[in-house]
Amino acid sequence: MSKAKGGSGGRTPASGQICVPKASVWRVTNNWRGDVGEAAFAYKAMRLGYVLSKPLGNIHRYDFVLEGSGKLWRVQVKTTAHMEAGLYSLHTRCFTQQRLGPYSAADIDFLVAYVMPEDSCYIFPVSVVAGRMSIMLRPKDFIRKRYFHRDPYARYLNAWHEFGEPSGPEF
Repeated sequence: MSKAKGGSGGRTPASGQICVPKASVWRVTNNWRGDVGEAAFAYKAMRLGYVLSKPLGNIHRYDFVLEGSGKLWRVQVKTTAHMEAGLYSLHTRCFTQQRLGPYSAADIDFLVAYVMPEDSCYIFPVSVVAGRMSIMLRPKDFIRKRYFHRDPYARYLNAWHEFGEPSGPEF
């Protein structure tokens, strides 16, 4: 049913019938992908027993504060599903003074890269991503035809130990 003249999409028309947007109206956006990545990270971290806090608002350069081994860590979660030349491309940058720039140790303690198609997390200390605008991640089943190259980021795949021991209940 079409929207009544002069009515808004969120109200019930005078006819009493509710207008539901068509499925084609819903689009996958970067914000949606980011929300999915944050939810996946929070779910996994809490299941492992880590205590999480989420700062109010979007003015901070980090998404979560995670407690592990009695310390508090500022964690930024980035999500990717985009492949280039067989590798996942991940932007590791933020806005600084109205322009894009790399993260530094003053901004975050860890950057978590959530790879949506593989449902896996890379947990990078800031020292690995500081000064970089992007990184390329290999899929788990990546095999090169001509050469075999060791994945430089393999040690960070699901490296939850980087946060230390969880301080909450484990499920």
